[in-house]
Amino acid sequence: MPLIEALLSKLPDDPSSIVITVKSDTSPQSSQSELKTFTGLAYDPSMVYILELCTVLALRDSETINALGGQVAEALQNVMRNASNYHHIMVARSMYYILHLLHASYVSNTFLT
Repeated sequence: MPLIEALLSKLPDDPSSIVITVKSDTSPQSSQSELKTFTGLAYDPSMVYILELCTVLALRDSETINALGGQVAEALQNVMRNASNYHHIMVARSMYYILHLLHASYVSNTFLT
C-alpha cells in the first residue's frame, strides 16, 4: 500500500538524527541527576502518530495484516532496538503497537515476516 510506504519512509532510521532541544526552566542550583532525565531522549510526536496510524491501517483485516504487518512491525522493532535513544513514552507506545500486531497476526493465523 503506497500510503503505508510513504508514511514509513518519513521515519528516521537513526534516532540520533532527531534533534530536539529542551530548555530547562529550573534554576542553576538544580542537581545533575535532575537534568539527565531530560537530556538525550528523542521524542517526536509526529513519529508516534505515524507509527500509530500505520498500525491501525495494518490491523484492518487479515489481508492488511498479511500485506502490511511485516513492514509496520519492522518499523516498530527499529524503535525497540534503539529504545535507549528514545523517550520512554515512544518506547511504550511502540511496544503496545507491536504487541497488538503480533496478537492480530496470531488470531488471524497470519504470521508477520
